[in-house]
Amino acid sequence: MRFRIFLRNFLLLILVSALFAGVAFAITYNDRQGNLAIAYDNNTRIVRTAIRLALNDATRTMEAGIPHFRYLVIEEGIPLIDVAVEYNTTIDVIRMANRLLPTVDSGSGVRLIIPQNVQVLSPPRTYRTPVYVANGTETLEQLAAQFDVPVEVLREDNPILDQRGIIAGDLVFVAQLI
Repeated sequence: MRFRIFLRNFLLLILVSALFAGVAFAITYNDRQGNLAIAYDNNTRIVRTAIRLALNDATRTMEAGIPHFRYLVIEEGIPLIDVAVEYNTTIDVIRMANRLLPTVDSGSGVRLIIPQNVQVLSPPRTYRTPVYVANGTETLEQLAAQFDVPVEVLREDNPILDQRGIIAGDLVFVAQLI
């Protein structure tokens, strides 16, 4: 009789232990699956970003000879003439594009629009800041109408976008005619 009670209690203990082990396994398995999903999402974002940056670099390299614009932070004290030489433009073009006074000769740690491979801005113009970030659904024609700027000027200032079209995240340089 005692043996039966002992056996029954022992089997009940094994059953309860097995039940707790099953619950613990299920929780651990679900946590592992969740962690794998998070790792997969993170890796996917990293790969997408790397691909987007590589395509952007490849596009910029192929189109390096085309006049285009950059949006750069020019550190305080960096002479604008050095920036102009580096990007094959003139100090006057940089000043005009950014509404800088003729007395400004160096960077001040703010973002400036740098027209690369541009010697003259004709017709004279400045640029809207911050630079417009495209959502990918618009065209240069639609943006020209939206910002009331001639589409020819928008095409001239954004030749890469004019050639390949606008992709979400592209910087669109929108002129303001003087």
